[in-house]
This record gives sequence, C-alpha cells and structure tokens, in this order.
Amino acid sequence: MRKTITLLAAIAFLGGELFAEEEPIQTMAEAVENIENRAKNGSSIWQFTLGGIYRKGTYGKILNHEKAFHWFLKSAKQGFTPAQEAVSLAYLDGRELKRIRKKDWLGA
Repeated sequence: MRKTITLLAAIAFLGGELFAEEEPIQTMAEAVENIENRAKNGSSIWQFTLGGIYRKGTYGKILNHEKAFHWFLKSAKQGFTPAQEAVSLAYLDGRELKRIRKKDWLGA
C-alpha cells in the first residue's frame, strides 16, 4: 500500500510538469510516451515513475520486474530517495536477486 501511495504521490505532485511545457496530452498512451522520453533523458523522477508503471503493469505496459528494476536503479543512482527505497525493497524481497546481479547496484 505504501509503495502505491508513494508512486501516486510522485505522479500527482509532478503531474503539472508533465503538461506544463507542451500541448495537453490527449491519451494515456501519449502520457506514458512522454514519461518514457523524460526517463530516457535522465530525469530521476520520471525514471522512478516509469519503474512503477512497469512494476504494476499499468497504463498499457506489461508487468515487467526487470524493466521496473532497471528504471528504479537508474533513478536511485542519481540519489532519488523513493527509488533507492524501491531498489532496497527489491533486494530484500529477493525476487530481483534471482535475475539481477548485485554488481549492477554496487558498481562492483
């Protein structure tokens, strides 16, 4: 429940930024494409948001824990605290340890 609230809070808090610079987005697919573009351009907040979308399999994206972890990790490495928490929880949960090497996070 807390993870969902964190993701929704990030989206709600930053939602204005999503629409501020461009024409209003008409569809959810366009909104997700906008989030993906911002994540690929290095925004830690939008990387975290995209990770949440993949973790839940929402907004037209198929559930994919590896992609979710990838985006959480990129955001966490930039110091975004909610993403660091998501990465920590993934390691504590153990599911990600089976698929993703520790060196990705530790830089070893």
